[in-house]
Amino acid sequence: MQDDIDETTFIDHPVVPTGTTLGSLKGTPDYELGKSKINAFIDATSGCDEVGKFALADYEWLSADDIATPVSIEFKR
Repeated sequence: MQDDIDETTFIDHPVVPTGTTLGSLKGTPDYELGKSKINAFIDATSGCDEVGKFALADYEWLSADDIATPVSIEFKR
C-alpha cells in the first residue's frame, strides 16, 4: 500500500476517468467518498497475510446505474 493515499490511481471505475488520482479530487464530495473507500479497503485487508483469505470493504459509493443502490466490492487477496 502507498503511504500517501492521495497518490492512489483509479484504473477502472464507472464514473471516475481512468488514471485519475484521489488527490486530484480534493475539494469535491468525491474526494471524501473515495478516501473513505480506500481507507475501508486498507483497514479490511491490513494484517491479512494468509494466502487465499478474503476481505470485504464496504463503503457508501452509489451505483452508476441508478445513483441509489449502495455498492460493495469483494476483494480476494
